[in-house]
Order: sequence, then structure tokens, then C-alpha cells
Amino acid sequence: MTRFTSLDELPPTVEKRFSVGWQFASSSSFDDHAMELNTPHMAHTLRAYGFGGLVVQSYNGDSISYGVDGVAIEDFNLDGSMSGSATGPAARAERASVSIDPGSDYMLSHCNWPTATVRINRTELADRVASRIEAGVDQWRAQTNELDEALRVGLWNAGLKKARGDINTFGLAFSSGAAYFQGAEVIAHNVAGLAIAMGLVQASSLGATAVLGRNPRTGATLREKRFSLFPVEFQPDRILLGAAMTAMRFIRYNFKKEQPPQEW
Repeated sequence: MTRFTSLDELPPTVEKRFSVGWQFASSSSFDDHAMELNTPHMAHTLRAYGFGGLVVQSYNGDSISYGVDGVAIEDFNLDGSMSGSATGPAARAERASVSIDPGSDYMLSHCNWPTATVRINRTELADRVASRIEAGVDQWRAQTNELDEALRVGLWNAGLKKARGDINTFGLAFSSGAAYFQGAEVIAHNVAGLAIAMGLVQASSLGATAVLGRNPRTGATLREKRFSLFPVEFQPDRILLGAAMTAMRFIRYNFKKEQPPQEW
């Protein structure tokens, strides 16, 4: 596998597990060929979060907005006009929105590998790039850094969204289980008992997954299971690992493929 793949060579759909479908509509000022995605790093990060794939799209949203807290009149001109100043906060628009395809309808949700979609706000991206260029950063570096940051912010938000959904699923399952097993409260207050219970849940989970793997309706196998220290739907160890990997950049600019700067 080639470590870096040009953005213009990425497929528009997720063709295999832990891959990216690139549907980002860049402008003519973006050098999609010289910008490259670290595909193995992205695959490992998606696997850590528990995503089976990632689709990257774009949309034209809001940009930075300014509020006005107060106005100070400083002078009156001969023509009757006034001059002064105003103060107020500036708020950045969202950099990316996210959604998650729930994936296969498996009995065990931790056998699912849903697909995440990150939609990058092109308007906000363009404003941030322009600010970097005004600060003296060259065009290609500004574009690459802002696109990479927007992608990482979006993927992190997708991971949080998935974690919240997993918590809700786990809460529902735990409530149902506690209602069925009258000794759940006793076990929960006993460390040794809790460790044994989690071990039993992990073992039964593996067994159930193996059974499901022979079910023609679901097709789930042990290979489908998201392994974790926590044998339940919510897996904080995987979320933390994914967050750590998201801190490292995904997109770089290959100056060997550099093109003349375009009007921005």
C-alpha cells in the first residue's frame, strides 16, 4: 500500500474497509494532486474509533460573524456625518459537520463498523486560509494545514458523536440487564465480582459473536468484533486511542508535485 495518496486519486466512495471516499469539492486554487492523504494512518485511526470507513464532503456554510456590544461616537464632520468606533465579539463558524451511518443491523452493536461522514465548511475554510496568507504563510502550506485541521476536527467530532451513541446503547442494555439479573447491584459494589462479571460478559460476547458468524442473516464473525478492554458497546479505550491518533496530521503537501500559485 502506498503510504500517501493524492487527493485527486482517492475514490469518491468507500471501496473497502477503513478507507476514505473523497467527495470534497475543492476550487481551482487547490492543488489536489500535490495534497496527499496518509492512507495507512487514516485506516488505523478509523479502526481505533470503530469506523468502517469515512466519507469527506463539503458545503458552503457560514463564515466568521461579528457582534456589536457598543458604539462610540468620536467626531462630527462638517457634512453632518459622524465617525466613531464599535466593539464586539467575533465568532468563527463551524469548520465541519458530521453524521454517522449506523451500519449493519447486528444483534451485538460492537460488531458494527459504521461509516462516518465529515462535511467541511468551504466558506470557513477559505476565510481561514486567507487569514494565514495575510499573515505571511505561503498559499499551499496555508491550504494544506487548514484542510488537514478541518478534517481532524470533523473526525474527532464524529468520534465523540459515536461515543455518545454507544453510551446510550450501553445504558439501555445495562438497564435491561439489571432488571433481569437481580444480583447486578451486589456485583457492581464488589470489585472482584465486577471483574469476574466483565470477564464472563467478554467470554459470552465472543461466543455469541461466533454463533452470529454462522448466521446467514447477519454474517457477523469474530473478525467483525471491535475488541476492547470493555466488553460492552461503549469502549472508551478505543475512543481515547482514536483521539490520540487524530492529533497527528493526515494531509501533507508534496512540494515535488508543486504547481504555480493560483489566484486566491
